[in-house]
Amino acid sequence: MSSSSTTSSQTSSTSVIISSSTSSSTTRTSSTSTTATPTATTSANLLKNGDFEATKASDVAWTTLDQDGGVVVNFMAKKDSTTAPHGGAQQLSIAFNIVGGKNDETFGQSFTATRATNYQFSIFTFSPVGGDKCNWDFYISDSTRATTIATTGLKYKANDPALGKYVQTTLAFNSGTNTALVAYATLDCTAYKPGTALTFYADDASITTA
Repeated sequence: MSSSSTTSSQTSSTSVIISSSTSSSTTRTSSTSTTATPTATTSANLLKNGDFEATKASDVAWTTLDQDGGVVVNFMAKKDSTTAPHGGAQQLSIAFNIVGGKNDETFGQSFTATRATNYQFSIFTFSPVGGDKCNWDFYISDSTRATTIATTGLKYKANDPALGKYVQTTLAFNSGTNTALVAYATLDCTAYKPGTALTFYADDASITTA
């Protein structure tokens, strides 16, 4: 997951008084400079269960927002060797048994932001080999999803080397006057021919201060 870090440095000055044994005394000041060990700080992830490592359905903050076609969504799917190495033992799974017409899935969750703050959304997604006709789109919007604050997409070409691998997508945004926001993603496989079975994955989603 993406995170931001800050490094702090501090300088200390030490004064040392040295006296001689003669009738006159001498005062000498010695100054030493030391640099503190850098301390990394990571901003909290505003998304709950971004690694999809929930233990029961009630722990899952993610929800299906829109759905068309033959789609099966599992927000706590067990990982298999095909999709390693992301996120522990579980991930989000979206399985399409492509039927005619629209085939898409939109999932996301609400989160609370601080006004006028720069953030970065990050997510890792996996599209199977042959999934080049399916497109990912990612959004940050107001709480009703009526106003889009930021958006980006992930589109594959035929035989794209990124197919069959996890790919990270990042999206920078400023919250502006908003505090109640929604982060969501849409996976659209409408262009695929009926009868095709495809499974997609997502993992390690985060929103942190930029």
